[in-house]
Parts: sequence; C-alpha cells; structure tokens
Amino acid sequence: MCTFLTVEEAANYLNININDIRPTSPATIKSISKIRPLLLLVSTEYNVSIELIKGKQRSRRVVIPRHTVMWLASELTRMSLPQIGRAIGNRDHTTVINAIKNVENWIDRNMEEGRTALMLKGHVHHE
Repeated sequence: MCTFLTVEEAANYLNININDIRPTSPATIKSISKIRPLLLLVSTEYNVSIELIKGKQRSRRVVIPRHTVMWLASELTRMSLPQIGRAIGNRDHTTVINAIKNVENWIDRNMEEGRTALMLKGHVHHE
C-alpha cells in the first residue's frame, strides 16, 4: 500500500522549517535556471560547493564566491535584485546591493578578488 506524506511530514523528515518554504513561482524557476551556470562557474573557480555559497556561513572563504555570484548575476542577467537574493539562499535585496558594492570595490582597488570576478565575467557568454 502506498502512503503519501503531507508537506509538514516531508519538511519534518527533511529537517526543514515549514515556514521557510515558499511556493516556487515560474519567475523564480526562470531565475534559478539563469543563475545556476554562474553558481557552477564560481563554485568551481573557488572550490566551494554551491550549497555553501547558498548557505548561511559567513567565512571569507564562502562570502567572496557568494558576492561574486551576486555581482555576476547583476551584470549578466536581467534578474532583479530580489530575484538574485532569492536564488542565492533566499537573501534580501539589500544583501545583494552590498555584495555588488563589495565586488565593485575589489575591482576599483585592483584586488585579486576583483580580477577574478572580471575573469569569470569574461568566461560567461551573454544571452
């Protein structure tokens, strides 16, 4: 006999807070499909998993790639700041603004992080 789980039972089994789950709209699905190649590129370059980039950890090792992905998404897609934030771990648009400013600062100061961001941008083919 086949039994089905309720959403609450599935969330409990997966150890997910049910309040964190939002319905996935077609716009969100489209955003995720645009940002996935950027996540793959950056995670490979920095040797950091996509899960860590999208996660809550705030170590420099994770924040630099996370900010780089957000900056690349703002530069190379037509995604709004809230869409970028949702695609990168359900973050607020103000977090995305901060990430963009940080990467632009790295570029302006010719820091290694900025040079890497520009190099990665050059590897991505525009739509």
